[in-house]
Amino acid sequence: MKIWFDILTPKQYLFFEYFIQKLRKKYKIISTSRKYEQVNGIKKFGSINPIIIGKHGGRKNVNKLLASLDRSKLLTKKIEKSKPNLLVSFCSPEASRVAYGLGIPHISFSDSPHAEAVMRLSLPYATKLLTPWIFPKTDFTAYGINKKDIIKYKAIDASVIIK
Repeated sequence: MKIWFDILTPKQYLFFEYFIQKLRKKYKIISTSRKYEQVNGIKKFGSINPIIIGKHGGRKNVNKLLASLDRSKLLTKKIEKSKPNLLVSFCSPEASRVAYGLGIPHISFSDSPHAEAVMRLSLPYATKLLTPWIFPKTDFTAYGINKKDIIKYKAIDASVIIK
């Protein structure tokens, strides 16, 4: 089995580090990220060396849109060749769409139901959403994921990172 992680922020890098270290013992792991100073700078502290595909779009919405479209195209080419069996992300809009388009199941994490744009662009494509128990499922169902596809876990993401 081949598992693909798309990592977009330093928090995601630290959160997924533990999972990747454990899973890499049994499974082939592919990790991707984008050119983004905060993520690229944290790599020296961890064991994940993601493939950099695309870039962050900056502050303007039009630049975010263009960067997202470019990254989606580049990810599609890479992932189509790599053929992972599963995507794990923190609601990555580009990875969500690519996985959906290529028929790859997507396990998504989120502790940010307030991030409306990201939720709208990713949750309709997620196979399952994992979220801390403190968030009502209705915080996420408004964005297009079915209640039965939301799984709650008894931890705060920061505690996972600290461990």
